[in-house]
Amino acid sequence: MDISVYARLKKLQIVSKKISRSALVGDYASAFKGVGLEFDQLRAYVPGDDVRSIDWNASARTNETMIKTFIQERDRTVLVAIDTSSSMFYGSGESLKYDLACTIAGAIGSIAVNSHDKVGAMFFSKTVEKWIAPARGFGHLSRIVDDACQITKGTAGTSLDALFSFLMKQKNKRGVVLFVVSDWLDAKLTQLASFAAVARQFDLVAISITDPAEVALPVFGVVPLRDIESGNTVFFDTRTIKKRALCSLIAKKRTSFLKKMGVSYLNLEVGASWIAPLAQFFRDRTRRQV
Repeated sequence: MDISVYARLKKLQIVSKKISRSALVGDYASAFKGVGLEFDQLRAYVPGDDVRSIDWNASARTNETMIKTFIQERDRTVLVAIDTSSSMFYGSGESLKYDLACTIAGAIGSIAVNSHDKVGAMFFSKTVEKWIAPARGFGHLSRIVDDACQITKGTAGTSLDALFSFLMKQKNKRGVVLFVVSDWLDAKLTQLASFAAVARQFDLVAISITDPAEVALPVFGVVPLRDIESGNTVFFDTRTIKKRALCSLIAKKRTSFLKKMGVSYLNLEVGASWIAPLAQFFRDRTRRQV
């Protein structure tokens, strides 16, 4: 095994082990409910109970306020789609966007497995490069992590449409939480009819991976910029405020579009802490569901 691949794999294994024992597991369980509710029992109402749970017929029969309690059905599946396009293999610092994407995918997988959920994965660029069907257990997660670490070079082109079209062909969509870990640099994103369909069928979570230089472009003067995806080169004057603001504007438009579509959205930056933002994301989602 290549030493760089081994180092990435070892780091992911350590992160996954720590995450599986952390408070994130509880935050995740609260943020992502099971498929449905199963009736458990009737019991007497106590202050603080949800009044919407009161069973008025049972209350009339017993002459006491009774409520219905339910248990959460558990058949939940987590799918993690990891972007392996060339743009993910960019990094202005020591780490690449793809490195962070793998770390996040490993963390989510560990949390899900620890919650006894099925976990599946797919790697995509302009097509779906690989599909790993959902299964339970850390042995299965190890395979996903290993496959992610083996990828050391990106494929030119990004097509979220190819990913979404593939997902819509899957038979079992009920109770599936879909995490798409990508830089979301698809020029056709806002025109994709498949996006709305996936957002309706899956519990879609968009995790955007960005590099600091993509949001706040440093002032270097006139520099040649090469598009990793197409290979084309343009000369860009970083001293021009409007052009420097363009990068930030594109990111804001993407964020606005995803939120408008009702998709849960989290942006993570390479080189910054990601555990606290992920935990806060889970908590915020839980509060929105109450």
